[in-house]
Amino acid sequence: MNHGIKFLLFLFLSISLQLRLMNGQTAPRSVTSFDSEWRFIQDDPQNASDALFNDSSWRLLDLPHDWSIEGTVSQNAPAGGAGGYYPTGTGWYRKHFTIRKEDLKMHYIILFDGVYMNSDVWINGQHLGNYPFGYNSFWYELDSHLKAGENIIAVRVDNSKQPASRWYSGPVFTGMCG
Repeated sequence: MNHGIKFLLFLFLSISLQLRLMNGQTAPRSVTSFDSEWRFIQDDPQNASDALFNDSSWRLLDLPHDWSIEGTVSQNAPAGGAGGYYPTGTGWYRKHFTIRKEDLKMHYIILFDGVYMNSDVWINGQHLGNYPFGYNSFWYELDSHLKAGENIIAVRVDNSKQPASRWYSGPVFTGMCG
């Protein structure tokens, strides 16, 4: 990733799996990337946290992702010059994944390496929590909310309150301009 934009809006997730064995012992932890095949929309549709919400028309992408730098630069952008004049707003990410019945005995944690900014997270329509900060890692336990079959994680990201602390340094040039 370009070091000049390392603090841009991004969402990077992974799931940690820890197997609880029948005799009470714990197996070594296994970490699985959860970055591929997320659905995204830069909008704030009603009921997008619901498990049965239809997100089939949303864009499919892999994480990390920064919707701001995909937007149009404008002097009137709420983030102003410190935010590179990029757009702000609200966006949703949703991930569909399957858990086999026999795997429900495992311990599941979702780890967010960073979500800028003010995120709310749901699993199968159940609110896991709100994390208002953009630069820190945070996690949620998923065990009591998972079911055999399809499960859905929904993440609402709200970067509409401006100005904020996000800073954009601009592109990093590696050559000579003349």
